[in-house]
Amino acid sequence: FTTFKVVESFVLLSISVGSGTRIALLGSSTLELPPKPPPGPGGAAANALVAHEPPLARVGLAVKAFYDVERGLLDVRGQLVGSYILSEACTLTGGFAVVAHFKGVDGARAGDFIATVGGYHPHFPPEPWHPRVPRLELSWRVSEHLGVKGAAYFALGSGAAMAGGSLDAHWEAGGLSARFTLAADFLVQWEPYHYEASFTVGIHGSLDL
Repeated sequence: FTTFKVVESFVLLSISVGSGTRIALLGSSTLELPPKPPPGPGGAAANALVAHEPPLARVGLAVKAFYDVERGLLDVRGQLVGSYILSEACTLTGGFAVVAHFKGVDGARAGDFIATVGGYHPHFPPEPWHPRVPRLELSWRVSEHLGVKGAAYFALGSGAAMAGGSLDAHWEAGGLSARFTLAADFLVQWEPYHYEASFTVGIHGSLDL
């Protein structure tokens, strides 16, 4: 199916019964901007004009999810696939997850949940039942001299909230190089109560004669 004429999706839903009832979903979605011209006389002409040019942005998302009725467990996970913005050299990677326990299983209490995009704060110790999620990262080789990398994360759970990100830009030409780094991390926990915030900036340059 197509959403808002720009997101193409495929979803497979399955329900299994027997020793337990389990509802599962597998799906993938792709967003391209600008969207492809519609088919037809006008669309065909437009397609011919842009066929040699890649989209300005492409975001692919693969998702798997299930709900186990007997265990009271909801588990939703997704990951970026073949994604970029502005240029095919500017790639996007990372994932997200939502896990909720309506009953006490897998070491979690009833009511425990976690929702995260890109993982957790570096000082946050995930519980065994917390999903492991890759960082949301951007990597862009702007030119042969300049490279940019970025990362971000956000998580909200029954006992904590956190967010953060970083940016690293590196320029090098001949014997001259320069690097700029920026990072920020925030963490608030209420079980037990604890909070911390950090912000760093780094500038480095070198010249080899």
